[in-house]
Amino acid sequence: MTWIRIAFSACAQVRQGTWHSSLVSICHSSTCFTLTNTLSFACDVCSQWRLLVDFLKDLITECPISFNQDGMKLISLDPIKVALLHLQAKSEFYYCKSEITIGMNITALYKMLRNLTTGGYMLEFSMSSKEMDVLSIQLINSDKRTCTSNKLKLLKLPQETLIIPSTNFQRVLSIPSADLQRHVRELAALSNKIKIKSTADQLILSAEGTMGSSEIVIRPTASGMHWISIDNNQESEGGGDAVVEGVYFSKFLERFSRPLDPICEIFVKQNYPLVLRYVLSTATVRLVIAPVQEDEGIDN
Repeated sequence: MTWIRIAFSACAQVRQGTWHSSLVSICHSSTCFTLTNTLSFACDVCSQWRLLVDFLKDLITECPISFNQDGMKLISLDPIKVALLHLQAKSEFYYCKSEITIGMNITALYKMLRNLTTGGYMLEFSMSSKEMDVLSIQLINSDKRTCTSNKLKLLKLPQETLIIPSTNFQRVLSIPSADLQRHVRELAALSNKIKIKSTADQLILSAEGTMGSSEIVIRPTASGMHWISIDNNQESEGGGDAVVEGVYFSKFLERFSRPLDPICEIFVKQNYPLVLRYVLSTATVRLVIAPVQEDEGIDN
């Protein structure tokens, strides 16, 4: 019996109601029995999952991942407790008999998914109750009539309970992720810390190093950075046009500003961690970075 089965379809031009019987004949294992139901949906998600796992492998080597009735969840805190990664995902087809947490090597997972560079693939993860120490991964291409089966050995990792309290952020803004990545890279070349300052009408990124300083002022535009929401109560408490600012390690900003999606949402609040959020069709990724003192150092 399959205990956990997650299927992701990446067939871009599948029409709803069209049955691909040839796909069933590719592989006769029990995990392929529900592939036709998945193919009833048209979506491009395999490329997103490859990009997502590629992103994760540069942040964490291994981590516990939880599955329950609501989907998949990953929470990982870096060793020096400055940055936190939070991921939630659920596919078109998802089944979980009971809540379970597994330890996974992200680097090994990426090696199995790195060939998902084109459309026409279906990606399926499954776990059998008879083989609880292995995650089965299948890559099926209906056009080429191929089925690649992988088995990823799971790890026994210590489980740490991390609770993220809810809060109302002072400002939420949206910015093209490619622009954010470019600005962060420019400033990271100068210093190991970047100051992020927000006012009612602009976002200011700055850095100061031994060889000089740089400041980037970004104002709202229709196709660029713009405000999503402003908490008027917190604004009035801060004296109207309140300035929200914080200093963050360039190391984490540079890693987290990688464009997972064309748009990155930034949540800011005075004396509170900075939150970057990417909303994909397959998952929601939150990256939390704690502010640091300007004279605080970090080991590279």
